[in-house]
Amino acid sequence: MKIFEDSIDRDNVQVKFKKLSGRKLKNYIPEGYKRVSNFYEYKIAKRIYLARSLKIYLKYKSRNKKRKNIFYWDEDLESWEKLKTKINRKRKIVRARTDIENLKIVVLERQRRALKNLEPIRKENVSNPPIHSLAGVLIDEKTGKVMYGKNGDWNLTLASMTKVMTANVVLDSGVGFDRKYTFQPWDQAIGMSVWLSSGDVVRVKDLFYTSLVKSANNATRALAHSTGLSDGEFAARMNSKAKEVGADSCSFYEPTGLNWRNSCSAKDYAKVAIDALRKYKIMQASTTRAYSYRTLGGKWISVTNTNRLLKTDLYVTGGKTGYLPEIGSNLMTKARNSRGNEIVAVVIGASSYDQVVSEVERLLRWGFANWEWK
Repeated sequence: MKIFEDSIDRDNVQVKFKKLSGRKLKNYIPEGYKRVSNFYEYKIAKRIYLARSLKIYLKYKSRNKKRKNIFYWDEDLESWEKLKTKINRKRKIVRARTDIENLKIVVLERQRRALKNLEPIRKENVSNPPIHSLAGVLIDEKTGKVMYGKNGDWNLTLASMTKVMTANVVLDSGVGFDRKYTFQPWDQAIGMSVWLSSGDVVRVKDLFYTSLVKSANNATRALAHSTGLSDGEFAARMNSKAKEVGADSCSFYEPTGLNWRNSCSAKDYAKVAIDALRKYKIMQASTTRAYSYRTLGGKWISVTNTNRLLKTDLYVTGGKTGYLPEIGSNLMTKARNSRGNEIVAVVIGASSYDQVVSEVERLLRWGFANWEWK
């Protein structure tokens, strides 16, 4: 069976072929490759037995003779993987075979080997931005270079920024997003929560998004319990993961951030965030502006993201808010500029949410305006 960009019906098998925006998928294009086609997804509507592999034909836009391949998005590896591809340069068409009935695909062109880990260089005569919170750092995502720091080594309460580590441990545990979880009485929590009651059956994916988008404490507890780990085992894995990424100052006691003893320095928390946000599912959930779903019993739940910077013109590629009376307002946000450079700002201990949003935004804009990667 052949699948073209304009497929409607091939061999009496209904094929849905749609163009995707690729707003987040493009962040994961392998280094050294350039996109030369739209992002597409094809799906065979009727489940059938394929006697032969599928042939996929895609057009590309490029005038040079560099090597081109069709890549597909691997949901398990969270990365673009290469298909063996044949090229018709005269017609500017590439062709590949696959046995998979539903894929996201794109044509990527091999570029010259990219220079890796370009270190940002500060422009001359640049003054530091004013940050009035207890601590703040700005760090280059690839090299880990500290571009700005104020009390970056102070060990401070993380509040709900803890949930980024929780999401990372959940993904490492291997629990499937389609797994069903029955909400239990011990999943209830104080503070920010959503309308979930004992006996509600929810997909793990919905708990995951509710935790990172809305910062709901009851959904986060249920998410951690969906792994089958005890509270002590889950906290131990959080601390083990922190050591693994070099965040030695971090201490985690539970998954929500309600316990003020969940703490870390701003500099080490940036390491935690950088590691977690390299996972597509965490990046995607933390930058989703609104998310809605139904429990298996039909209860409708709709949540909106607590990170106000998603509504600005910054190209945000991850983030998490946090608040506890013991520390005030916290915010971590990662952003990307037009050249693909990414930086992470972490501010802890602001007197208000308005202040922490303003200071994180100030750090990000200052970093892109006053540093060069060359």
